[in-house]
Amino acid sequence: MDENELNNQNFQSGLGFFNQGDFYNAVQIFNALYQKDPTNISYNNFLSSSLFFNKQFDEAFDVLSDMPSTYGDTEDKIEMALKISLEVNQFLFAREFVLKNVKKNIDDKIKIIEEFEKQYLETHIENVKNNQKSLIYLGSGTLLKEQEIKFEQSLTLPFTQWVNAAQIALLDDLVSPLLKSTILEIITRLKYQNKVDYLWIDEKKYSYNPQTGKELLTTTQYKKMLSYLDEINDDSSIYDAVVAYIRMFISIVYPKLNQIPDLNNWVDLLIQKAKGNSDIENLADQLFLKVQDQVDYITKEIS
Repeated sequence: MDENELNNQNFQSGLGFFNQGDFYNAVQIFNALYQKDPTNISYNNFLSSSLFFNKQFDEAFDVLSDMPSTYGDTEDKIEMALKISLEVNQFLFAREFVLKNVKKNIDDKIKIIEEFEKQYLETHIENVKNNQKSLIYLGSGTLLKEQEIKFEQSLTLPFTQWVNAAQIALLDDLVSPLLKSTILEIITRLKYQNKVDYLWIDEKKYSYNPQTGKELLTTTQYKKMLSYLDEINDDSSIYDAVVAYIRMFISIVYPKLNQIPDLNNWVDLLIQKAKGNSDIENLADQLFLKVQDQVDYITKEIS
């Protein structure tokens, strides 16, 4: 018996346990299969469902998070994705999942999420207040890691409470631009309908419209940058580090991407900087020099 036949046999065995309601053994089998092939949609979907019914809710959400786009093709899978995410109070994730992957009765699905949010507000009001404070006072964390912890805590807030607190954080000059970019991306993905103001690293206030903005990964500049990096890949050992550096940098300047006049030249300079060349001073725009200072600070903190 070859490996494919063995995997199929094990999968059928897992289905047997699943259909019998023996979710503990179903988890053992689907998890072993998923560890061997984490790209397999069926392994992922049945593992998350088995974990959920086995009351391993956090683990179920982790598996769902690996492939959320694969849960939008049937009502049963949509329902399971919502059950898993709402069980662990991931209201923003649930909303984004619906907006991205559900084609029919979207308003009905949003109403389900809002009902869970309402119940959560009634039963966990102190948690809501504390997590709102974490986001409102994000800038009180002097280190990026401290701010990231506070930010992660806020992601279990209901949508309205999160957006209200996020708008305050966007105007705090002590909040990392990396996290401000993340906030702008989230409100874009969640299709927030109102403009928001944010204070950027040039100490100026800007207005952002989520309805016309784009996710970082879908912007022309970001795609062009990744394509250019692929073209110049010399398979050197430093390449992965350089790519990580560039991606972090471009996420920080996310609100300013359309102001980069020559993206390839800009990326070249960043690569030189990442490889230890101080020729970054050739950048004419002082805004990006200021961003560079911020990146240097973050890089030192992470290392």
